[in-house]
Amino acid sequence: MIAVAGLGLQRLAAAQMRTMTDQANRYAQSFYDDIDLQRYLAQRGQAVDIPIRPDDPVRGKPAAPHTVVVFSDLQCPACRAFAATFESQVLPLAGDRLKLVYKHYPLNRTCNPWVSRNVHLHACEAAEIAEAAREEGGNEAFWRTHDALFRDQQTLAEQPVSTLVAAAGIDAARFANGAAARHARILEDVTLGHRLNVDHTPTVYFDGHPLQSWNRVEVWKALLE
Repeated sequence: MIAVAGLGLQRLAAAQMRTMTDQANRYAQSFYDDIDLQRYLAQRGQAVDIPIRPDDPVRGKPAAPHTVVVFSDLQCPACRAFAATFESQVLPLAGDRLKLVYKHYPLNRTCNPWVSRNVHLHACEAAEIAEAAREEGGNEAFWRTHDALFRDQQTLAEQPVSTLVAAAGIDAARFANGAAARHARILEDVTLGHRLNVDHTPTVYFDGHPLQSWNRVEVWKALLE
């Protein structure tokens, strides 16, 4: 009799737990679906000041009223997803109202002393190649190389740096001679990221406010209204 009663209590407890879990899931879903709330969360608090150099890579109209800054790692799969989402969905939605500014934040201690371990072994090399493209060919060359490195991200480890440099159309001698200056520039970006408490990639800011829901087009639409 006691065993039967105990079994009944266990079943009752399990049912109560399922009910509580269902309620929590519904609450979380309502939180996720509330676009006005998501917009509020993306704009609350004081915006942080993110210095932008005159020659920082910019995608979109430089004079756009809204600015997105991304701290990114060219060997980071989530960063590749952000780039694809922004290019294919956000920019067409925003038109001339939005520009994207790129900041380096490789998760590798070779060029980023603020990370605790080397998450992406070739991230610094990829950042240097993108920077070298920018130095030689300007903004368009940077984004062309940025897109190519993301497209070939899964094979970066298999390709020598010299091959990647040549594929980007970069002069090999200039690439070798400019290493110190490129490293210093990347270090400026990662130091800025550290000051802003960047601890993952991509870290995205919309008009100086951290944006967590960068993968939701409806949130971008609400922010641009």
